[in-house]
Amino acid sequence: MSTDLILLGILHSGEHYGYEIMKIIKSIMLEITDVTTGTLYYKLKGLEKRGLVTHFEEQDGRRPIRQRYSITGKGREVFQEMALRHIVQAGRPYWPVMPSLFFINLLDPTTSILAIKDRISRLEAELTRLGELSEHLKQNDFPFQADLIVQHGMEHIRIDIAVLTRFIKKLSDPDIGKSDSTGLKERLQQYMDIMPDLERV
Repeated sequence: MSTDLILLGILHSGEHYGYEIMKIIKSIMLEITDVTTGTLYYKLKGLEKRGLVTHFEEQDGRRPIRQRYSITGKGREVFQEMALRHIVQAGRPYWPVMPSLFFINLLDPTTSILAIKDRISRLEAELTRLGELSEHLKQNDFPFQADLIVQHGMEHIRIDIAVLTRFIKKLSDPDIGKSDSTGLKERLQQYMDIMPDLERV
């Protein structure tokens, strides 16, 4: 769904060859999508089958035939609906590391702390990269929304680092850092016992 939105949004601004669309994505949209060249053309074909995109072929001399894509009237309508729906939707944010952190009391505290510190180090490196990207966007007059999206990513990383730092502090406490599979089992059972009441709230 988000890939369709991105492709329709790019074509909304004008006609483009496939390689031009990929260039736009790589230059200013890598922070919000991981579209590959293969996925790009597969998605474009899907949009064309739905009547949202059309293409025509061009050939310059003996050069290979190129396909130039454009958005249709129906595509513009669907883009508007899709974009507004994405803005309104408010799903629960998912943090991929959450499952491991939930069971972290079952792991060796010392090893866990080292792993978390390694993750923080990687996040700090990404924070530096995004900071440099933000400056590049500002200096080269990119659309304001591009920088705001990068800033959003930086704020998320800062929060991640702050939360992970608290985990290190907790795990450094000899009483809290101990493995306690029995205690976890009891707490999970207590949670399951009150679930029916919570579902009725």
